[in-house]
Amino acid sequence: MIEPNIFSVSNPIISSDVALCWLMNWANDAYKRVSTDMNHASKKIISAIIQKSIPDFDEDIQDISVACGYGEINVFAEINNKIIMIVMNKATYTEQKRLQLYRKLQELYSTEHTGRKLITIHYPHKEESQEFLEQIKDMGWTIITKGEYIEIVHKYRDVLVDNVLDKILDD
Repeated sequence: MIEPNIFSVSNPIISSDVALCWLMNWANDAYKRVSTDMNHASKKIISAIIQKSIPDFDEDIQDISVACGYGEINVFAEINNKIIMIVMNKATYTEQKRLQLYRKLQELYSTEHTGRKLITIHYPHKEESQEFLEQIKDMGWTIITKGEYIEIVHKYRDVLVDNVLDKILDD
């Protein structure tokens, strides 16, 4: 089985979106045979991210489909055919344009339209106003800061570093 390759979804400059897509792809049970450790770490990281929106989430992740740069969406994932996760960080858009886009995405991928639970996550950047962050929180978006993301991922640092270094050194 071919494993997720971080460079197949990006050029040599790796953004946080690309890294998240690569990491989320490892959660698919099809990759458990390639690396049980990466599969487990990916599932735990995704669960921790979901728990920021759904604190009592404890479902085993078995099937995941992930797209990076899906239209105007930074990261789009469908988990266990039950959850749609949208992760956004549109730093190049004005705050007003982002609000319009975020509302449109919520309507388009709402539970009423898809039959799946929608989780919307915003990864803020330092130029955003507190007013904007409050507006998207009021819309139902979960804010996950860089520090929170690092805290989640850091628990699996050794597994991730070993896997990435193995790939770099094998090339």
